[in-house]
Amino acid sequence: MYERALAINEQVLGPSHPRTALSLNNLAAVLADLGDDAAAISLLERSLAVHEQVRGSKHPTTAFVLINLADIYKRQRDYVAARPLLERALIIREQSLGAQHPATLQSLRKLVAVLSSLHQQGDEQAMLIAMPLHICLTALETAAAHFLPLVTRCRAHIRIPPRQPGNCTNWLPSSKPRESPATFC
Repeated sequence: MYERALAINEQVLGPSHPRTALSLNNLAAVLADLGDDAAAISLLERSLAVHEQVRGSKHPTTAFVLINLADIYKRQRDYVAARPLLERALIIREQSLGAQHPATLQSLRKLVAVLSSLHQQGDEQAMLIAMPLHICLTALETAAAHFLPLVTRCRAHIRIPPRQPGNCTNWLPSSKPRESPATFC
């Protein structure tokens, strides 16, 4: 059925129409669920190209496709491929939806999970996981009270104190501020 919808959309609307891109995304989701990751990745890359061309590289729908693509790489344990996609999606969502929008927080949680996995695999650069974790926790703390159990578990796991208001750099090992994929403070 999704294949047929894609064929109709390509024929009627053209290959560069947003609805065609949505059909590509939907079919990719089905193929990924069936375990055909290579076909799903190919379709998502086509969908991403359409969204970037039609809606722009900073549109929330572009971020949605980036996350779907990253999810496949994450499931394959290819965290190196997933990371830049999630970083880009996070930046798009923060700029277009705001730092405390649920979709932005979802992007941040996914990025933190990938960075954590990279750290567990011995990636020394993933030691910067404290930065996005801290940003995530700060955003979660101010977003909604129902996230409090997650915040408490995360703080206990990484052993960091609550953030001091107005000071985003007090937890860094050096005194020089570092750039993060997204700015929440």
